[in-house]
Amino acid sequence: EFINVAPILNIDQADFVFKNIENELTIKETSEIAPFVSEEIIDECAKKEFDSNGIKELSKMAPYISNEVIDEFAKKEFESKGIKELVAIAPFISDELIDQFAKYEFETNGLKALTAIAPFISGESINEFVKREFETNGIKGLTTMAPFISEEIINECAKKEFETNGIKGLTTMAPFINEEILNECAKKEFEMKGIKELT
Repeated sequence: EFINVAPILNIDQADFVFKNIENELTIKETSEIAPFVSEEIIDECAKKEFDSNGIKELSKMAPYISNEVIDEFAKKEFESKGIKELVAIAPFISDELIDQFAKYEFETNGLKALTAIAPFISGESINEFVKREFETNGIKGLTTMAPFISEEIINECAKKEFETNGIKGLTTMAPFINEEILNECAKKEFEMKGIKELT
């Protein structure tokens, strides 16, 4: 089998053998030999697979597909199916493109729509989206993205939320708010309303 000899062949030899057997291989088998053939060959196979089945099956091959081709697939998939379909290959999509998709998705479907792809969105973009979400829906709208929001932005939102809704407004985000800020808010709440508001 090709998979057994591929590691000892040079790339040109591997490409030659691959071209003779590629029609016999499944996407899984192609993914297994991807490290041993050229990026050009992998890009060709990936294009065929994408044209037939979309992006889902390409996750195992994604590390070996060129950045340009991955971004091209991502654009097409995003246009037809949205951001959720990109999760499997998100680590291989360019940062700029991920942020571009995230911005469009945020403007169309709000912050919650970004949860699955949040680990791949830049901190700068997340903070921008969070500020806008906070202005519209308050702190409760930030919960799903909390692990990805900078401490500075969380604390800024927490202070504003406290001024508007008191300590109770902070409960959903409390695990992510700086302890010093929480203590400061709790102290103010106690001074204004007594102990019953803190329980």
